[in-house]
Amino acid sequence: MTAKTHFCALLVFCLIPSGLYSDDKKNLNKVISSYSELCRSIKAPTISVQKLMKDLKTKKVLFIDVREPEEQQVSTLPNAISEKEFLKNPEQHKELTIVAYCTIGYRSGKFAEKFKQWKILNLEGGILAWSHFNGKVYKNGKETDKVHVYSDNWNFLNSKYKAVYK
Repeated sequence: MTAKTHFCALLVFCLIPSGLYSDDKKNLNKVISSYSELCRSIKAPTISVQKLMKDLKTKKVLFIDVREPEEQQVSTLPNAISEKEFLKNPEQHKELTIVAYCTIGYRSGKFAEKFKQWKILNLEGGILAWSHFNGKVYKNGKETDKVHVYSDNWNFLNSKYKAVYK
């Protein structure tokens, strides 16, 4: 079983959060299927949102946001830095668990694959999956409910978030 298949099986069979509205369940299933389809050819280590949430309690994690600046301006994961910031001096982060993310996991998977020497993990399902597991997003250090999703066709967010795509 590949890591991506494992991700899908875990989410579908036992880790879908209880209490999700019907539309949220549909959106989470769209995240799972889109991630699996888009990222099947990427050869990068991955981490599920569930595992990452546990790791955040005991490990120092660095998030690398590989999305475009206009996407990052809407919101980011906690204390995330940009790809450009990371690449200025990746060596300074070698003691941290490094997790790259984007909207669904494709761009961050390509980034993690390209820079495999830094042992970067790709966040399975990206910020869309993060939204379904009570992950918080921030703008200028303050929690927000807005997330950039590319277009309405990519709005697979949990219903407690507002999609931005202009």
